[in-house]
Amino acid sequence: MNNSKLIISIVLGLLAVIVIVQNTATVETHILWLTISMPRAVLLAVTFALGFLSGILFSMRHRAKT
Repeated sequence: MNNSKLIISIVLGLLAVIVIVQNTATVETHILWLTISMPRAVLLAVTFALGFLSGILFSMRHRAKT
């Protein structure tokens, strides 16, 4: 079971890296009143990292309740 989770995590991580590397065009992102120009790869990496951290935090919270 643990090996399958590890393999799935590695495959998803590699897919995320491939998508990030292939998207290098500059984009403008609007956050409230700010407009930020950055490469799309950076935006994708930040979004991926925030989602990953959110998942870790929610799983830690769930484990603490049980």
